[in-house]
Amino acid sequence: MQERHFQPLSLMAIRPIVVQMAVALKHLKSVGIIHADLKLQNVMLVNHQQEPYRIKVIDFGLACETSAATVGSYIQSRPYRSPEIILGLPFTEAIDVWSLGNIAAYLYLGSLLYPGYTEYDMMNYIVETQGNPPEKMLNSGLKTSCFFYKEFNSTTSNWKLKTPEQFFEESGIKPTERRGRNFTSLNDLLHFQQLGAQTFTDKAAEMCDLLMFVEMVKEMLQLDPERRITPQQVLDHSFARMNHIGYLYDLSSYVKSCYQHMDICKEKSTVSSDSGTRVPRDYSRPSIYRGHRRWSLGNIAAYLYLGSLLYPGYTEYDMMNYIVETQGNPPEKMLNSGLKTSCFFYKEFNSTTSNWKLRRLNNFLKSQGLSPQREEEETYISDDLLHFQQLGAQTLQIKLQKCVIS
Repeated sequence: MQERHFQPLSLMAIRPIVVQMAVALKHLKSVGIIHADLKLQNVMLVNHQQEPYRIKVIDFGLACETSAATVGSYIQSRPYRSPEIILGLPFTEAIDVWSLGNIAAYLYLGSLLYPGYTEYDMMNYIVETQGNPPEKMLNSGLKTSCFFYKEFNSTTSNWKLKTPEQFFEESGIKPTERRGRNFTSLNDLLHFQQLGAQTFTDKAAEMCDLLMFVEMVKEMLQLDPERRITPQQVLDHSFARMNHIGYLYDLSSYVKSCYQHMDICKEKSTVSSDSGTRVPRDYSRPSIYRGHRRWSLGNIAAYLYLGSLLYPGYTEYDMMNYIVETQGNPPEKMLNSGLKTSCFFYKEFNSTTSNWKLRRLNNFLKSQGLSPQREEEETYISDDLLHFQQLGAQTLQIKLQKCVIS
């Protein structure tokens, strides 16, 4: 990054790096090893001239067996340190996936996502961007009280992050703001770079790629290590496998370039250490058109038109709630057959018929333990896009009706 003067990498360049590192972590996990110091400085380009973006993971000085992981260990470089390490919790190979998520964000931003000088800075940045760690983590952390205090009221108690002034008064260490830009959500990554593509097809592919990249980063940076994506799931993710843009191969120069960049991952996938072990992967040209991707393309078209996401759901419940609010219920046959229908809908019976109804927010929270968040600036109903701009609205509506179908 220093040689590039900290200029961000393109998504097509980030993908092979992330995939190779995920293969390395998959190997380490299979033998029960935690790298424990994964950072950009420990990712080495092998021969960039002859094999662009072929990398090797180095420096296993802090590596340990998962079975020997000791709570309170001083491991991981601070900007890549996971919440469970900061809080003093038991840890697994999931801490390396957290570091990988930060590396991916670093490559995309050209700067550290969480450049904390102290662990308080780190926790402060994380909470500001992603919210508090789960209650169960805060209740069990050996170092939770270093960063949080318990706020009591008449019926409940909640953990609150200490203010910089409180932390300074207690520790004598003055928190330092080192971020170039403050993110209030990982979704802010969607608006960091402008799309460089010229044609509509390339813009659609690049936007879809960005959506999948941010989704992958969010899954790698899950605060709860039990919910964090695994190395194998990184390899199976749409961003890694490109199955979200493959159907545009013959129409988009951007997609063709993406596949060319992944040539290094075909039969020369990265090593898990310096040993040279390779794992073949299939990143060849796609041959099957995936018709169900029209939904993604329709959402991209709406994003390019609105300048913001049409359905910016933080959870699947948020997504379904927005869709139903805008387009109505999915068809009965879909609801009757869906494996997850009951997560979002319940069956309402009367004397002669039964109908699916979207669950209310409180009922969803009770069943899932999640907290849906509304992030959209505008709420739309079926034909509202016609009135968003004066020019070209009717043409857009026709295109959206063809792409975004229940």
